[in-house]
Amino acid sequence: MNPISQKIVERTWDAFMQTSSEDIGDVIKEISREDPTVLDYLLTSGKDIYNKDEQSLLFYVGTAVWYMMRMGDRPLKIVSDSALVKARQANLAVIADRKCRENWNGEDEVIDHIYQYNQYEMLRYIMNTLDEAIEVSDTIREENLGFLFLHLKSLLDCLDKH
Repeated sequence: MNPISQKIVERTWDAFMQTSSEDIGDVIKEISREDPTVLDYLLTSGKDIYNKDEQSLLFYVGTAVWYMMRMGDRPLKIVSDSALVKARQANLAVIADRKCRENWNGEDEVIDHIYQYNQYEMLRYIMNTLDEAIEVSDTIREENLGFLFLHLKSLLDCLDKH
């Protein structure tokens, strides 16, 4: 899929920020109808480690990610459970790979890697949203930001491959 533009990301996020709970409910119904696996993933990921506010953040941001990706150049295909598991395992492997950590000697290399990501604007949106959440909430735990990012990036990876 071609990268989602910054304009689409900003426009969609602004619309989400002003959306009523009824309208968000409509988006959730769309996800349920078009890709129930994504909805299940957003509802169940990290349920054993996240508190209620962290789970809500994952669900809300994941819903926005799905909706933004839906604005892309091609219709989204259904994401399978196995694709989500593979994406999460691949992301965990990158984090756990000692060789990868040794090669990323400094912040510049990490930033270069992020800039080369196909859905850079989407990834930036996820990172900025998680950063903002930790700043404004006493209940979003900093130690869970990495897991939240992992779950959201895994979803984004799957949506982007279609």
